[in-house]
Amino acid sequence: RLVARNLHRLHTRYPHHSDEYGQYLADDPLYALRRNTQRHWLASVVPQYQGTLHMGTPESEEGVTFTLKPIERRPGQWQVVLIITGITGLDAIAYAWPRQSSELREDILAAGFKSLELKTFGEWPASIIDHLTDGFIPYNLTLEDYSGYCPRKYRLIRNAIVCGDPADTRECTACIAELGPLVYDYTGMIPWRERTQRIFSKANKISALSDDIRNAYIRRFPILSKRIAKNKTSLNSPPASRLAIKSKEPLRIAVLSARSLDEGYLQLIEQANKALKQELAVEFIVLGATLNDTKLQQLPNIHLAGVVSQTKIQHALRLHDCCAIANFSPCTHRKIQVAKAAQHLDLPLVQDCITA
Repeated sequence: RLVARNLHRLHTRYPHHSDEYGQYLADDPLYALRRNTQRHWLASVVPQYQGTLHMGTPESEEGVTFTLKPIERRPGQWQVVLIITGITGLDAIAYAWPRQSSELREDILAAGFKSLELKTFGEWPASIIDHLTDGFIPYNLTLEDYSGYCPRKYRLIRNAIVCGDPADTRECTACIAELGPLVYDYTGMIPWRERTQRIFSKANKISALSDDIRNAYIRRFPILSKRIAKNKTSLNSPPASRLAIKSKEPLRIAVLSARSLDEGYLQLIEQANKALKQELAVEFIVLGATLNDTKLQQLPNIHLAGVVSQTKIQHALRLHDCCAIANFSPCTHRKIQVAKAAQHLDLPLVQDCITA
């Protein structure tokens, strides 16, 4: 109420306020002081935790966590953000890449991280991964997708179909030439795999999210057969659940996200059309972003609930009376992620719809 009453007075009394404030933000005169304070605090506070530094989302985001994330500010212009959660006074420090790469290295060492955890080759520029895995800190690999040898990341070809993983790399080269890579800094199949093998050779420990992913890497890199450990906590490919549907009873199935082909966007459309054709009383509730809202909205049995935060998913499921969670992704790692979410939310998985 006070802001609404007084804001216009402020601008009347100081007509140049907005411009001056904008210029202050652009000039950022306190940048050096703030950054030095952040770096000093990082080196002073973090060493007592001897934590693991994650390149990607850690398995559990509870408690104190340390995460590196790449952000593309403009095409080809990157920064690496070190995100700290659970420590009062520390939040995030951004490093312009490659200009502040040496500062990032210094801060990682000063913070006393015991190891670095890399999960995918596909979401990072190759130069950043190469810099962080050149030996100054021990690192482990947890393979969450196929990006170490497949520049398509998920082995998806036309219509989001998983390819047969051909042994002949010439087929892979032709596929990339037609569909394009989904990784950064791709220059060819041979140099991409040689680089991956080099990173593998220096890793402290290697594991895979699922047996499918582990076996796929071993086929490509036989020398790793004794090095890639089985992930004991992996759900692997969840059982193919089918939900019996009674023709007259409405049934609402939650879709946690459909923003990309690997998340099952095309499969969602296929299942929705299948339900319409069979006249099944099914509605798919999408609780997240989609690849194309307009196209999905054309289907009467798909309802877009918008992006829902992790803390509000339970509420959204109750609000929309969802009785199951869809698991339509063609990719093993996505299926596992959704299966874990369904397990946490205590709801059954649905991978197909049939009439009872």
